[in-house]
Amino acid sequence: MKKKYDIDRIVAFLKGELKGQDKAQFIGKMAADADLAEMKAVVEQLLEAGELNRSDDAAGGRQLAMSIYRDYIRKLKQPKTSHGVVIFDSWNLPLPEGVREAEVDSRWRSYRFEKFELDISTHPITPDSLQVTGRVNGLDPGTAIMISMKSGKRRYQSEGDPNNIFYFSRLPSGSYILTISGPDGISGVITLDL
Repeated sequence: MKKKYDIDRIVAFLKGELKGQDKAQFIGKMAADADLAEMKAVVEQLLEAGELNRSDDAAGGRQLAMSIYRDYIRKLKQPKTSHGVVIFDSWNLPLPEGVREAEVDSRWRSYRFEKFELDISTHPITPDSLQVTGRVNGLDPGTAIMISMKSGKRRYQSEGDPNNIFYFSRLPSGSYILTISGPDGISGVITLDL
């Protein structure tokens, strides 16, 4: 069963806005639910970093917190696989002025892995296909990396260029497993919905 947590209630608890019986019930739920306690820790870090304090970005910050939490739980459940954790998504938080390349429905995302970070940009090409461009950061230039994207029985591959940039043209919309592999134990996996 998929659990849902009320981020606003967690924020209210952390800000001391829950009183009496509401506070006691929340503390009891946290004691009985390790996932809720972990989610509280993630939200607490976001509050301390100021990510949930700006009112114009509060809803986006809550969505980003949920994405971080889902990726974190996925990573805990499969410790032998290097799952990436989303650290930015332009659908949740606005980009700085002037960063978007064009007036299209593009999306930028960043993920953190143990040995590197991944930046991905998606742009619609047709109503049913997208262009995916990405860069693996934190590796030496020219590191031989291979990126594969799999959706059902369809599999697409791209090699990183000398600057660790990769590109997929006209990928059909859908849910993909993106896998990064390279020398010296470089590996990473994310789920990417296009």
